[in-house]
Amino acid sequence: MDIKKVKTELTENFNKAIYAIHDDEWDSHPLRVIQAIKSLIGINTTSPNSKLLEWVKEYSSTLEVRPKSELMFKFSELKETITIHSLEMAIREKESQLAFSHLEQLCRVSDGRPILEFLLELSVQQTGKSFLFVLTALRSNLFLDSQNITALLMLSTQSILDDSFEKWGLDPNILDFESTFELICQVLQCHHQDLVRFIKIKPWLPAISKIINDNEDTGDIEDPLDILSAGRQGLLYYIDRVNLNLITPKIILTLDAYRAALKVTPQYSKKIISVAPTELLDLLHVK
Repeated sequence: MDIKKVKTELTENFNKAIYAIHDDEWDSHPLRVIQAIKSLIGINTTSPNSKLLEWVKEYSSTLEVRPKSELMFKFSELKETITIHSLEMAIREKESQLAFSHLEQLCRVSDGRPILEFLLELSVQQTGKSFLFVLTALRSNLFLDSQNITALLMLSTQSILDDSFEKWGLDPNILDFESTFELICQVLQCHHQDLVRFIKIKPWLPAISKIINDNEDTGDIEDPLDILSAGRQGLLYYIDRVNLNLITPKIILTLDAYRAALKVTPQYSKKIISVAPTELLDLLHVK
């Protein structure tokens, strides 16, 4: 399929995912799944993976969409002074109504993108669930060229309100590849994201040296996805080898995490391969 047609279809899927009714955790929101699909397809834009396109079409058809009016502001009188600090305090105090009031005011004097980065700065001080969503929202906004930024800001704010602030934010002492594979991979990607506020975000991100022990010998490792020889393209070969009906949203998110880490830290490919979740490999043996 022509890549321009693919982009058009993905944009429709993004728009549907943003307004999808979702009662589960923020780290499994449909927007994250569509963003992951987009990134996986982006591994080879000259020949978009037909299996991924088929999968996302079926997945998108299962989403129930809410009225767009639910993610729109009802504008009030513009206050003389409003600061990003006011929004932060309302969020930290879990004052939802006040937080959205401040967000509405700020959006009237900003194009929204700096606010989205500020929300990412808050999310890295939490457990990781809001971080995964807000990073997705930020990357999705780049693809959509800010067409749905109000909805993305409202969703991101709600994800932070639903999460909890931690003393050390994304504490590297409790992160490890075995139990927090996806989170670590997305932290690695965030270290390489082009962000205006990165100087404020970076202190809250676990250092790469803290989450990847470069001195640890991985020894001989199995490479069933042929990453060492095929690179990230091996992920697309993997998708072509597994039963379409067995691919779940969780598998898509895990594959995208794998892709992100391999893209930004290829020097650690052996380490990343050695700790890849076993559920990926299990599907290769199911007929």
